[in-house]
Amino acid sequence: RKSYLEGQKVKTANMIDDNDYLYVVIDDVVAGYLVIEDEIKENAYEVVNSLKNLGIKQTIMITGDSTRVAKDVQSKLGIDKCFGEMNPVEKVDILQKIKEANPNDVVVFVGDGINDAPVISAADVGIAIGGLGTDATEQIADIVLINNDLSKLVDGLKIAKKTKSIIWQNIIFALLVKLVFLVMAPFNIINDILIYGAIFADVGVSLLAVLNSLRTLKYGKNK
Repeated sequence: RKSYLEGQKVKTANMIDDNDYLYVVIDDVVAGYLVIEDEIKENAYEVVNSLKNLGIKQTIMITGDSTRVAKDVQSKLGIDKCFGEMNPVEKVDILQKIKEANPNDVVVFVGDGINDAPVISAADVGIAIGGLGTDATEQIADIVLINNDLSKLVDGLKIAKKTKSIIWQNIIFALLVKLVFLVMAPFNIINDILIYGAIFADVGVSLLAVLNSLRTLKYGKNK
């Protein structure tokens, strides 16, 4: 950095003091620099946009990269907030503040590498990118993206929403059927009908619920 180079008696008049710059010095003068940055995934913008369309309230980036890089990525991907130059402890602190500010919401963190292990563990749902992460991160995470494809986040959320919908369908249907036969029981209705009805309300409803749940398998294959 600038202070180090000046200590080596290098002229730094044209130097930009940034951790992501690799400087080239010729004859004790800063002659140029190389910018070191991670490449943004091709489908990252589409994934962020799709998550918002599916009801994600807020997208936040917490990274160890410089604030300059963080803000650049934020603008390119349409991320709501960003925090740069964060170490693992600071990442956890930021996550805890987000959870405290949104006590009724589920906070999900997606990350890779050993530095993300603490914050993945602290999140309500921790997701590790399997293709890039370490074994420790993958063991801590609730979900692991094996093939390093961010679009699977969108697919997973769609399947989760569909599964939740089917679960509620099963619960409501089962309760309604049982309620109908409970109401019928006190009246003078043929006993055989009540017996068959009781069997249907118990075993039949369970089978229908299972068959209805199988629709999630077809949904997952289509996605």
